[in-house]
Amino acid sequence: MFRIIELPSEGATLRGRLYFRERAARHCPGIVMAHGLSATITMVADRYAEALYDAGFAALHYDHRGFGLSGGEPRQQINPWVQMRGYRDAITFLETVPGIDATRSAIWGDSYSGGQAGPSPLKARLKEHGLI
Repeated sequence: MFRIIELPSEGATLRGRLYFRERAARHCPGIVMAHGLSATITMVADRYAEALYDAGFAALHYDHRGFGLSGGEPRQQINPWVQMRGYRDAITFLETVPGIDATRSAIWGDSYSGGQAGPSPLKARLKEHGLI
């Protein structure tokens, strides 16, 4: 159902899960997901990623820099600009995955990251964005 991924961002390694059917009959839309504040990929939003996967989407769900499985110092520091750049780098990564339709990408955020996804300058690159 998912594989562990790593991607570079701001001199650190972001880690997360890519929920994706490698052998899908057609290219699927991709959604980049991150939790709000300090939550990590195993704290509820993984269930949303699974539901999106079941609906035919690819979902890249990662931990923000300095939290959970992701690298980066200092640990546990919330910096909205660094986190938005993490979204940017995750979108770039997702768009390079064979089988993902880069013209149908979206960002998803819950709680604090919903606020980052909403007014984000990243929206100019995307057709869709969601707030929870």
